[in-house]
Amino acid sequence: MKSKQTVYYSILGMLTIEPMTGYDIRKTMEESTAYFWSESYGQIYPALKRMLEAGWVSCEADAQERNRPKKVYSITDVGLEILKTWLEQPTHKEPKRNELLLKLFFGVNTSKVVCKRHIQKELIFAEEQLPLMQKTYAEIKQLYQRNPHQLYWLITINFALHHFKAHIAWCKETLELLE
Repeated sequence: MKSKQTVYYSILGMLTIEPMTGYDIRKTMEESTAYFWSESYGQIYPALKRMLEAGWVSCEADAQERNRPKKVYSITDVGLEILKTWLEQPTHKEPKRNELLLKLFFGVNTSKVVCKRHIQKELIFAEEQLPLMQKTYAEIKQLYQRNPHQLYWLITINFALHHFKAHIAWCKETLELLE
């Protein structure tokens, strides 16, 4: 498997939390890492199949009443070693793509009103997200006191808190510049 395909590592990481189905992995990502990382079902299920073949995960059928059995995946010792090796490697910076900044860069070709409208939408979004992140931080701090993942979850949420605070400040400053 290619070392640059982080879908494998993101799934392995999720499986260190608890055994999960492909659906559960996606749902957990939506509830935890979506601000900075997510995978689609179209990425998760093929990756689970390859990781199962490679021995990185194991799979058990969990009986359901009316439906076919759910496949519940667990990380194996081999998968845990693969994850640990990846965690020790330097990080790779993803190329940045920000349509708002691209539009502002070429803003001379439109009106300041249009540019301000884009920034105001960004400001509203950031102002809505900040209290959600603050609430999530407080909940994780309270509900997961004995969970070994807690410190690391709080670290990533703290990044989001700083990001949204800076984003709000940038939006306000930019709106003033455009006045």
